[in-house]
Amino acid sequence: MLKAIEIEFRTKRYIINQWVILINRYTSEIIDSIISKGIAEIGQWSKKDQLFDDMMFLLVTIYESH
Repeated sequence: MLKAIEIEFRTKRYIINQWVILINRYTSEIIDSIISKGIAEIGQWSKKDQLFDDMMFLLVTIYESH
């Protein structure tokens, strides 16, 4: 009985781990999309001032660390 429970637990744990990996990939793709859109939007600003430099630095740093 204990062996059956152990096998079932390992199977469930493997399945849960696979779901976590898929959710992390999906979340990562969404985050990449949002950051890329932000970089593109800020890149279109006509006024290149200190705020522009700070925002670009922030977004690029977040993107690289992600």
